[in-house]
Amino acid sequence: DDLLLIVDLLGSASAGWYAADLKMVEVGVTPLILLGTAAYPMLSRSAFRDETGFLRLSDEFLRSVLFVSGWLAVGMYCLAPLLVPEVLGGRFGPAIRLLPLFSLLAITKGLEIALYRVLYAAKRQNTYLATLIVGTVLIVALNCWLIPLFGAEGAIAAIVLSTTVVNVAAIMTLRSEIPLRVFAHTLGRLLMPLVGTAGVIYFLHSSGVNPWRVGLMGCVVYPFLGVAFGLVPNPRHSLLFARAVRSA
Repeated sequence: DDLLLIVDLLGSASAGWYAADLKMVEVGVTPLILLGTAAYPMLSRSAFRDETGFLRLSDEFLRSVLFVSGWLAVGMYCLAPLLVPEVLGGRFGPAIRLLPLFSLLAITKGLEIALYRVLYAAKRQNTYLATLIVGTVLIVALNCWLIPLFGAEGAIAAIVLSTTVVNVAAIMTLRSEIPLRVFAHTLGRLLMPLVGTAGVIYFLHSSGVNPWRVGLMGCVVYPFLGVAFGLVPNPRHSLLFARAVRSA
């Protein structure tokens, strides 16, 4: 209903800019869906047979998904604004101002993708369905409130807020299988590379470095910081990637 409200209140041009940015997020999170599909058999097998193994697998899976979604967010923040006019043309220039908000959506959607796979593995799919219903009702209400006030930015804020509510509900549901400290620790591992990358981008931008070099440097710095802060599981000691390491 967000696109319909944007068309009705802001016009088809604003809806086109919004839809173009939203499509970037949808395409960007596709690898996360595939990763979840690959990890699901291991998660479901360990859920009721090995509590310690399930906790460790879930932690590694969450970190892996958040690493990729954080990388997507960095790309959307510092590189996509340069690519949009080149790929889609100058008429999509106004879509650039929406990209920083969509970078937040990339992270919240990535976390949702990880959490619903863990919920399914723990046989909590009914809980996930209930949270989705609540999130859907919430996003409709927020769209009707925020879009008239803030335009397309309000629509993005509505998606981010509703997805965050779904994520928090999922985390609270899983707290008996996965302690809250694990989620806090994992989110902290994501925050540090993002803050470090933002600092590098700000320094380079304020130094007058070419915007393309700034964007590319941000996309290069983030994965190194992700590894340094332990966001990426070590393949040699990982349960999630152990089979791939042995086969290599």
